[in-house]
Amino acid sequence: MAGYMLSDSAYNFELFEDAPSAKPNVRKKTEAERRREQIRLYEKKQQPKAKAEPKAEPKAQAKAAPVTGSWVRSVQLILLCAVLFLPICSFINARRQLDELSKQIDKQKAMITEERSESVRLSAEVNSRMSINKIEDYAANVLGMVKLTPYNVQYYDFSGADKVVLSGGKSVSGEEETSFLSKLLSYFS
Repeated sequence: MAGYMLSDSAYNFELFEDAPSAKPNVRKKTEAERRREQIRLYEKKQQPKAKAEPKAEPKAQAKAAPVTGSWVRSVQLILLCAVLFLPICSFINARRQLDELSKQIDKQKAMITEERSESVRLSAEVNSRMSINKIEDYAANVLGMVKLTPYNVQYYDFSGADKVVLSGGKSVSGEEETSFLSKLLSYFS
């Protein structure tokens, strides 16, 4: 069993001791924190100590400070909320529009039903005014007309020759040939 290690480096036996430890709990620095501290100490050694720094410069240093993780985290959280909130808002807006359109459709259907009933009423009124019985009654009583019967029919015969009767007892038939001179004389006489 060469794969097993026989050391106690994985166990913290301080938890099993009876007496409290005299050492205060000191958090060990991570590798990144140690590097930052070394960089700060190096920069302090490189800066000239001749002049005192003005008070406005710490603000400039605060502006130039690197972005912290909490700020980035809050921006990410806000963006996540916006991404989750956007579909909900669009769904609510779509439902609102659907409700408005449904109300408009219901209004239009009610108007169509009302107009159809008005159309039926007007058709019935027109039919009642224009019935055959009323027309016959109006013709007989108001206009004095009578229904056609066979003894009321008069027949005319137009099979004979065409003939024109002029005033003064003169007649002209279509069979006579008249010359221009005779027509002219008949005009003056």
